[in-house]
Amino acid sequence: MNKHMVLYLILVLLAVLGLGGMAIAGGIGQARVDIQVETLEGDVEQARDLWLTLPFQADDHTLWETTFSPTGDPAPATDFTYSILSMPPEKDAVATFGGGRISDSIVASREIFQTVALLPDQLMTLARELAEDLEPGQSAGMEFQSEDYTTYFDFNLSLLVPHGDTYRVYTPPSNALKGYFHIPFPDGTRVSMSVTRSEDGGYFDVLVQPVGADYGFNKNGCVTDGWIYLVLSPADFPEGTDFSQIRGGYGLYRIPTATDSHELDVGAMQTVLPLSYAEIEDICVMKSAWDGVLLLLTLEHGNLRLRLFDEASCTVLEDYTLDSYSSMPQVVQGENVLLLLSYDVPERSFLALVREDGQYVPSLRGTLPNKSYRWYDPAVAYRNGHLAFATLSPDEERPGLSMEVWIWEEGGEVFYGKFLRAAAWENSIYTSTPLRLSWKEDVG
Repeated sequence: MNKHMVLYLILVLLAVLGLGGMAIAGGIGQARVDIQVETLEGDVEQARDLWLTLPFQADDHTLWETTFSPTGDPAPATDFTYSILSMPPEKDAVATFGGGRISDSIVASREIFQTVALLPDQLMTLARELAEDLEPGQSAGMEFQSEDYTTYFDFNLSLLVPHGDTYRVYTPPSNALKGYFHIPFPDGTRVSMSVTRSEDGGYFDVLVQPVGADYGFNKNGCVTDGWIYLVLSPADFPEGTDFSQIRGGYGLYRIPTATDSHELDVGAMQTVLPLSYAEIEDICVMKSAWDGVLLLLTLEHGNLRLRLFDEASCTVLEDYTLDSYSSMPQVVQGENVLLLLSYDVPERSFLALVREDGQYVPSLRGTLPNKSYRWYDPAVAYRNGHLAFATLSPDEERPGLSMEVWIWEEGGEVFYGKFLRAAAWENSIYTSTPLRLSWKEDVG
């Protein structure tokens, strides 16, 4: 192939790609994103210095990042990007942590049922004994004390690390977490087992469940640079559960993320902050706005307690006892503020903790508007006594993605508005990164 032919093919390819890009930019995407502003309560001038940045991405090829003011002045500015190459959203490592359940179920062929331990050994033996004389279509069952067959709660942990368009998955060895936590079922827990043989006789269906309420949890661990942090909430276990046999004691745990295989090293797991489980009703841990510092929240005797935990020294840097709550509030972090959103009924409320002179200071309290049960992708910003809060929410009456914004000051709410992004392809677009909220002087 001569040089002229090579050049011709390159020009043709560039023309095709260019036309495709223009078609996508003109059809699925556009360089400008229109924002419809609707003031529902208060004065929009209260939001003149407030800036919202809303990122969207579609098909991994088009990206919009629109910054606007609720006043509409200046007009919204959109950064639009189209790329022939895929631009998948950035992904963080995720850890899922679950356990504390008594219930279990399996469906297995006759051969697998007889040869593979699909349940803990003692339970598997019991299931096979119940199935021994079953004819096709028949069932058998029994009740027993949990301590007679299964003594300790099972746990599971998975670390998902981004690898291209997928994740690499790391898990601990079987039963390793069960051995570390070593939490027995409360004495007297009654458990039932039923075994059913299929109509054709080739399969067995086994169901194990408590007599009465079941328990268990499935939540995210807190992944930092080198560690997965885990907590066990007494609220996820039956009343009377004994946490005293945990290796290293009850508290805040961490396990290294670094591994030479696909197994997490439970042998290197540590209890880095001992706590009294008798004092704690609920607990959660999350990353803070500062590298190397975690937020540890506990409900203790009905009061919310906030600790700032330093990863390097494994010490508590700051410790606050806050308002009374009947359940764990949702936490929204801003640059200089923590917003606690309470879903306690009948009144849902918020508490803003503002960072002043190196400490969190309770600064604003108020009642949440009764607009949605759970905020989606919320953001918060604070300046000079003014608290701004924004959240994404679907619009039930009109197509498009709606965003709601509130501004409060000491005397109460001063502005509430709704913003609808106008476009014809809303269902194919998702946020690539969380929305951002800032006052004008904070914009960098």
